[in-house]
Amino acid sequence: MTYYKLGCRWGEGQPSFYEMLIEKSIVIGQCSDQPARQPGDIVLIADRKIIVALALVVEEQKLCTSISELESEFSKYNIAYDNSTCVAAAEIWELPEEKRFKYEQRIGRCKIDQEEVIQIASSLMAEFKRSQLEEKCVKLLKSNKNLVLTGAPGTGKTFAAKRVAELMGGACELVQFHPSYDYTDFVEGLRPVMNSRRGIGFERKDGVFKEFCKRALRDAEGKPYVFIIDEINRGEISKIFGELFYSIDRGYRGEEGRVKTQYQNLVPREDPFYEGFYVPENVYIIGTMNDIDRSVESIDFAMRRRFAWVEFTAEESQSMLYSDDAWGDEKKPKDIDEIKARMDRLNECIVSDKIGLTRAYQIGAAYFLKYALYNDFDDLWKNHLKGVLYEYLRGAYDIEDKMKKLENAYNGRL
Repeated sequence: MTYYKLGCRWGEGQPSFYEMLIEKSIVIGQCSDQPARQPGDIVLIADRKIIVALALVVEEQKLCTSISELESEFSKYNIAYDNSTCVAAAEIWELPEEKRFKYEQRIGRCKIDQEEVIQIASSLMAEFKRSQLEEKCVKLLKSNKNLVLTGAPGTGKTFAAKRVAELMGGACELVQFHPSYDYTDFVEGLRPVMNSRRGIGFERKDGVFKEFCKRALRDAEGKPYVFIIDEINRGEISKIFGELFYSIDRGYRGEEGRVKTQYQNLVPREDPFYEGFYVPENVYIIGTMNDIDRSVESIDFAMRRRFAWVEFTAEESQSMLYSDDAWGDEKKPKDIDEIKARMDRLNECIVSDKIGLTRAYQIGAAYFLKYALYNDFDDLWKNHLKGVLYEYLRGAYDIEDKMKKLENAYNGRL
């Protein structure tokens, strides 16, 4: 990955072509530049000395003359429309005022070598990529009502679920499924109660989800109510949901989707679900899961089709490394680039022929946040990474050899 600066106002009194870059989704460069702009490169777009946007190059650069419509556009801004100028397709993020920063380099187009500038750009780019993914999740949740965030361990799925709920506005509640979790916890069931005349008896009690739905019904504004199920596949889904398997479908939300619950005959008349339970229109469900968790209940296809699915990759999770909030009470280390480099090497090794695992087994950035506890890479390996990787490879005949290869990759001894 190479970083470039592109000034969008060439010369004193010249007009800015910033809006053109956004409209055309391109960045401009000199064809003589080495290295040439490649997919994955980052371009800092400046207006005079202020960086106003970041661009991620998504295609290899090509001669501007290969795009005829640019000739008239370039003439407006005195940009050379000839074989000296190249363009590259890019995704451009405009920086809000509070994120813009100064860059003193006067040259209009140049490669950036200053580490402090690269650090700022990397942090902002990671932040925007993460926000883009979160916005995608919000759109999917609004349209599908149900969403599952899946991916490798430590990719920040639970954090993202909470963030998506926050972006939705309204109320949020989180539960975590586990093998002992059941229908009575989730929907309703009989619970022991102390009766002054008869001693201990049993009474029907709402489960956490049914109570959540009642709160959503009572909300006169009808604002969004987001119910997060962490590690959704660690519970026995069919038993936990029971007849709600039908009513969570987005096509059966509201009163038309009423179902009779297992304890329907015990529901009092004044209860809003006296005639049957249904999931209100303003209730949304987010689940999180790791596909590789071997202790989990599989989710069948009928349940899967009731949810939209978004994968969180280990690479995407690296945005956490640049976030001050992600480090919690610990101070964010200065050597983020080294942490990222070790994470990249380790994850590349995991999916290589040397190890033979899929990207579902890659290690997310949440594990690497533990570095702040020690400020020592050996301790991070011994206390947090080694054990997880050993579990991945448990049963392999050459486990010690593979573990050594993973450790070497982590330490840069390839």
